[in-house]
Amino acid sequence: MLSLRDYQRDAIECVERELWEGDRPSTLITLPTGTGKTVIFCHLADRHKNGRVLILAHRNELIQQAAQKVEAVTGHRPDIEMAGQWADRSGFWKTKVVVASVQTMLNRAGRFNSDEFGLLVVDEAHRSAAKSYRNVLEHFQKNPDCKVLGVTATPQRLDKVSLGTVFDSCCFQYGLKDAIDDAYLVPIWTSTVTVQGLDLSDVRRNGGDFVASEMGEVLKQDAVSYEVASATVDIVKDLRSLIFCASVSQAEVMVKILKHSFRVEAASVSAKTHKDERAGILRSFAAGDIQFMCNVGVLTEGYDDPGLRCVVMARPTQSTSLFTQCLGRGTRPLEGVIQSDMTREQRHEAIQASEKKGVVVLDFEDNIGRHRLVNAVDVLAGKMDTSVIDRAKSIIKSSKGGMDVDSAIELSQKQLQEEAEARKEREEKERKLREQMRVKANYTLRENNPFDVLDLKPWKPNAYRDRRYLGSERGIEQGLLKFGVKRNEFQPMNHREKKQLLDTLKKRRNKDMATYAQMRFLRKNNVPANNMSKSDAQIWIGEIQRKKRESAS
Repeated sequence: MLSLRDYQRDAIECVERELWEGDRPSTLITLPTGTGKTVIFCHLADRHKNGRVLILAHRNELIQQAAQKVEAVTGHRPDIEMAGQWADRSGFWKTKVVVASVQTMLNRAGRFNSDEFGLLVVDEAHRSAAKSYRNVLEHFQKNPDCKVLGVTATPQRLDKVSLGTVFDSCCFQYGLKDAIDDAYLVPIWTSTVTVQGLDLSDVRRNGGDFVASEMGEVLKQDAVSYEVASATVDIVKDLRSLIFCASVSQAEVMVKILKHSFRVEAASVSAKTHKDERAGILRSFAAGDIQFMCNVGVLTEGYDDPGLRCVVMARPTQSTSLFTQCLGRGTRPLEGVIQSDMTREQRHEAIQASEKKGVVVLDFEDNIGRHRLVNAVDVLAGKMDTSVIDRAKSIIKSSKGGMDVDSAIELSQKQLQEEAEARKEREEKERKLREQMRVKANYTLRENNPFDVLDLKPWKPNAYRDRRYLGSERGIEQGLLKFGVKRNEFQPMNHREKKQLLDTLKKRRNKDMATYAQMRFLRKNNVPANNMSKSDAQIWIGEIQRKKRESAS
């Protein structure tokens, strides 16, 4: 029997407590890809005593995996109900567990009595809000004693339909970051590349993500595909990589460019690829004969290849759920690296000593930037503040050669905290400045001239200054007007004095010091401002105006 990890035992206990001790009709558990969700529900199936167990999945690979795990855990091969396979063909006995295709059960649910299954397990349960799933579940839930368990890595749905319409609770959650921190999955190293020729402005959205067909049309352009392929080969180098594409045509173009322009082995699979041909291609990929595997929608779920070293998102997405599924294809450690008796520290050491120290995730964004695209930071950061996530994305984008996602998130949090402390310090300085200003209660009004305001001494005539080029007097006057000096203030001055005044104002602007208008106002109110910054001057002005309003009222 397959041994259980601590979190798997916790999950099993939570489910049993929720469904049988708490007597809830249904519950949901969420764990990331690669952490043994199938092992958990197979152990639950083995422990279940109240009737038979029906495991529902939507794809052949998931059904076969579930059947194999059930046999490994229970020691008995379950029946399969799918297409040409039929459960209960023997009239003498029935298997305790049946693994079935949802599509098949839509038409064959009537073959089974509604009260013979005491537990229904829904694999990839984020799909269970669909009408096909609900029709099957409703047939068996006519039995009031039937319990339903949903298992998924991504509880969010693209269409925003809540899984609360199907499940009464979510009794156990184990996140991707938890699994990486506990060294059951490998760390994630990510790079973000801006594709200059890519513009997603006109691609429509449907159900929370881009329309795949329209996205595929944009991405299959030769220039765009070449940029994506070039960046992929440059960053990935010799790592075996799984590339997610938006359409069959994009995948075909990518394969063509990778093979003919970059001389690397590449292939593609999609729903149109015959299952036997697909199995052969994937065997070649697993053996290392193919370096780049482009796929369209068929390797998003249920594909298990621990030797995969890189995930390439050649189809930008706004769906956290989709990105999480794709990312999960590459986070498993190599076979045999982690042993059941290892401590957390030993698992970390074993991963770092292995050939696969982490998974490289490469994602692409358009050059317009109007859409907020999802990447590995969104997945790993979970419910962290958006400011932390956006800063981490920016850090990764500006880093050379990519960055570990955890490190980017930590640096983001540190930078934001330092900025918050600096902002608090600045606000405290401004508060103290306002306190000082409150003791200045009396203000006197007096006329000023620009040289008094700026505390300037006119140039003394000498041979050198008399010879220097001062520029157009009219141009100097226009410059003074732009700086807020009134015409009647500089009109009495000679050419040289106007030039000196303009040069001084330019120097103050470059140093972000108080403007002439600010200094003139403050001098009239008996506040020297020659050495003030622009921001400090504004604080003083605001306080003076406030006091005047209070006096007037």
